[in-house]
Amino acid sequence: YITSKLLEKQPDNAELWVQKAQVMLHIGDKKFSFCVRQTIRKDDKNDLGWYLQSYEYSQKGKLHEAITCLDKAIALSNQKKKDATDYINFKEKINAYLVWDKLLSINPKNVRLYMNKGKAAYNLNRFKEAIYCYDKVITQNPNIAAPHLCIAYAQVAINDLVQALESVNRALSIVPCSYDCWFLKSQIFKLQNKNEEAQICLDKALQFKKEEKH
Repeated sequence: YITSKLLEKQPDNAELWVQKAQVMLHIGDKKFSFCVRQTIRKDDKNDLGWYLQSYEYSQKGKLHEAITCLDKAIALSNQKKKDATDYINFKEKINAYLVWDKLLSINPKNVRLYMNKGKAAYNLNRFKEAIYCYDKVITQNPNIAAPHLCIAYAQVAINDLVQALESVNRALSIVPCSYDCWFLKSQIFKLQNKNEEAQICLDKALQFKKEEKH
């Protein structure tokens, strides 16, 4: 609200536009795209603006365009002698995704490649795509716990807590003594404000964690 008021008086201030873009991204507001474009229009040397543009492209599947924007962000950051670590890390995540995607186009029946692509998609916040990839793994190997657990994490990320609980329960039916599964289950219950159930699951998680050390 404060940023919007300031922009009424300073509509050409790129720093205000990029601040608003970050807020819009955080709350999931569609105005994010407009704010990013305004940032770059007002100042095409705003490294954060190019970084946010790369994120938008990544969510739309325009990964090569995203890399182009990241290269600009990294170059501008280096010119300003700023830390470009976040930009570099994001570029590495996109490149990892592109590698697995390319390998799958060559060998589309390879389950391990789907698992890796799912993880790469998750790292880019492409959660629905990650779920699709993990489902491919489960179709061929339903008795492996890892893809069920990974799906649960992705479902939590999109706030599908009911499905996430079902997924983590499927994982637990395969590996009933898993710390990771019980811990995630406790977090799901916590998000549902079911504190008693959350504590029970957390206690189980800690119990199995302790047993793993012995």
